[in-house]
Amino acid sequence: MAKRKLAKDHGEVIALLDRYKCSVPFHAVRTRFIGSICSPVDPVAPLQTLKNLWGGEFPAFDAMEDVNHLLNTLINGLWNELTVHQNPDHPFRLTPLTTKPTPDSLRLLALTRQQEIEGFVEGVFGHHESLDFPESAHHAMQVLQDLRGMFSGVIHLLDNPNPQDDDSSLPGLVTNLNEVSRILEAEMNVAIQSFARARVQGNVSTSMTKPTMH
Repeated sequence: MAKRKLAKDHGEVIALLDRYKCSVPFHAVRTRFIGSICSPVDPVAPLQTLKNLWGGEFPAFDAMEDVNHLLNTLINGLWNELTVHQNPDHPFRLTPLTTKPTPDSLRLLALTRQQEIEGFVEGVFGHHESLDFPESAHHAMQVLQDLRGMFSGVIHLLDNPNPQDDDSSLPGLVTNLNEVSRILEAEMNVAIQSFARARVQGNVSTSMTKPTMH
């Protein structure tokens, strides 16, 4: 199975997500946060974005210090850390994965990328069904939607293999999915930077409906 490479300082975030039974995996939390940070929705609402990880309401806490710990770790920590990626000198990076030419490893890669796209789209749109985007962001979001469909298709093929197929095509699939991951990362940064410029210049012109992520 693919090996996850995560920064050590994110261990506390992951532990809290596990402790409070958050159904959104860490890699998708990252993209949901950066999507919300760069979203054209004004004002940005970090607390609501955080609540939405649990369906719109915070989980039950045993003490006020637990609330403060969660807010300090996820908002003062992770959220604020991600705001730097609005600067083009500090592009956002997808969660790095070392993928082996095995069905399980490839499935993890495809699923991780699919969930990262879903997190970003959810963060950008929030509860809005449509938003006005700059043209470059609109195009990038359409590419992300297409890539999500591709990753979903790969997962379907891996879950329903043809008995006549062997594993000889898997190394090539690793190469292809890694290349598509680079395209995904680049397009996500196009959207982030386009939104950041629009906040300053106000150049939003194209309406987009929130994609259905099923």
